[in-house]
Amino acid sequence: MENKIRVLKVLKTIHKAKSRIEYKRLSILINTELFNKNNDEPLWGNELLDLLKEMKKEQLITSDKDDWFYSITQKGLEYLEKNSK
Repeated sequence: MENKIRVLKVLKTIHKAKSRIEYKRLSILINTELFNKNNDEPLWGNELLDLLKEMKKEQLITSDKDDWFYSITQKGLEYLEKNSK
């Protein structure tokens, strides 16, 4: 769940800017100190892609048809509010 929170925090920040984020930039931001203070393990490659697929299936996030750009859904915002410390 902690990795989901990390992803959702990044996407919430992007959402506030009324935007979406490209996968490449998302993976970089997730692993910066800004969003990764309590967890030193990076989230890269297939692990991140699998997590994004899972979150998309749970309707916490959406993406374009090619899975290049991601954004948070209202359900994702609610999940983050409920599960974030």
